[in-house]
Amino acid sequence: MTTPRIYVGTYAKYNAGSIAGQWLDLEDYRNKDDFIAACAELHKDEHDPELMFQDFEGIPKGMVSESHISADVWDWLALKDDERELLAVYRENVNDQADIREAQDHYQGKYDSPTDWAEQFLEDTPPAFSRRNKENEILVQ
Repeated sequence: MTTPRIYVGTYAKYNAGSIAGQWLDLEDYRNKDDFIAACAELHKDEHDPELMFQDFEGIPKGMVSESHISADVWDWLALKDDERELLAVYRENVNDQADIREAQDHYQGKYDSPTDWAEQFLEDTPPAFSRRNKENEILVQ
């Protein structure tokens, strides 16, 4: 799993033609306040730095934008690795604002391919919504 981190610059530096900043590993900070304090320290050469999150990796979709980081990131960091992965995949493919409870409620297992998932889904589908052909293959009505 990729280390969750953000490249932090400032709008003033960017507008002056510089992308000077640094990658910060989010696991090094207890919460959003600690992270923002580290960002301010990093850019202490500016009086009131307007932070710019120029890139990020290892963080689920919807938790970071160019000018915002959600406090939910630290809730996500507190999850077990498999829960982190589940939420990241769910946010990427279904709902980029979901929390772990929503992702767990909709979890249907791991499959080797979309075909494997579809076959299992059809096997689990009540008969009122499916039927079989002469070769006993499932058909959707």
